[in-house]
Amino acid sequence: FKMDIKRKLKEVAKEFDLKFDSKNKFTYLVLSKRQMIIRNFLGGCPDPIYIRHGNKVSKDRPLKLVEYLKTKDFQGDLKKEVGTVISGKELIEEIKLTSKIPDDKIRKEAQEIYNKVRITLGPKNKLSIICKPSKRDLKCFDEVLLHEFVHELMESNRIRPKSWKWNEGLVTYATFLVLNKHKKFKKSPKPRKDEMAHTYDLYTHKVALLLKDVRKPERRKKLILGISKRY
Repeated sequence: FKMDIKRKLKEVAKEFDLKFDSKNKFTYLVLSKRQMIIRNFLGGCPDPIYIRHGNKVSKDRPLKLVEYLKTKDFQGDLKKEVGTVISGKELIEEIKLTSKIPDDKIRKEAQEIYNKVRITLGPKNKLSIICKPSKRDLKCFDEVLLHEFVHELMESNRIRPKSWKWNEGLVTYATFLVLNKHKKFKKSPKPRKDEMAHTYDLYTHKVALLLKDVRKPERRKKLILGISKRY
């Protein structure tokens, strides 16, 4: 790591007056991009691309995954840098779906992925999963992993908006605050070709407006608790 991720995570906790307890928390698993995509599709990731390809309804995902892996959208997906967090409860539900994948090869591949997740998760509540970076993407690895750990930190403090858009905006803002990159979200973002990336930008901007000029951690905490309860 180029970045001291745990130290940065402690900074997030300090900036938002959150409790930080690292026992049985903040561990991660590295998967290939293809493996990450399989997990995210089966896990119901709300990326507009996945929804267009039929992952919105749980029972449809096994068949739709097989179809999605043959598309141009999947090939484009392989170029993105992504991370995710999985809980023990989600793991159980997603493992059930793997047995319903109609393609033998893909079914076995998915089951191997979830076996790795199960072993790494162990008795812990949450596990961050991040894709193996190419040399070009190496600089993003630390930021993506920190982002996933911030998700876990927020949730351990009972802060998680029901809206995934607000949740991602909140976590992205908190991550970039300690990296001193949050100022770029002051202005309303321009549309991007990647719809998911634009959603992240837009909701990070909304959080940035709510937390504008707020300096005290206690005040920040009060405001993000409000976001969590309201949205």
